[in-house]
Amino acid sequence: MRWSYGRPEERAADRVAQTPPCSPVQRQSETMPPAKHREPIVPAKVKVAVDYLFTTPNSDFRSAAEHAGLTMKKLRSAMMQPHVLRWLLAEKQARLEAASAGNIGALLEVRDKADNSMARVAAAKSLEQMLDAVSLQTGINRSPAQRGPGL
Repeated sequence: MRWSYGRPEERAADRVAQTPPCSPVQRQSETMPPAKHREPIVPAKVKVAVDYLFTTPNSDFRSAAEHAGLTMKKLRSAMMQPHVLRWLLAEKQARLEAASAGNIGALLEVRDKADNSMARVAAAKSLEQMLDAVSLQTGINRSPAQRGPGL
């Protein structure tokens, strides 16, 4: 190692030349977001318990915790954490969207094949309301005034 008592620029150049290259851990930390900005992970046992709550009729926290291998206290404390609640609401929304995807087919079947004329009219009205709601959400703005009778 060479010591230089020259100008400050020379001493800085010597220090840069003497520093070892960055380790892989340092390089990885430069590309990864800081830990405080990452979304915490929902534990797998909590996911199992929530799935049990969604799929099993008449289930409660106690039976879900037992099914997942958690204590009821741990499941309750996990369910109160903000990142778990965000995941739970997103999972619930996804399951509701999947379940409601079949509603249109069921309404079409009632409208086309039902013996009860009131049920047929109600199914047609429901389809029109669903169409109006979707058009407002997507920005199409299909107003009821654009439709005429029989069209």
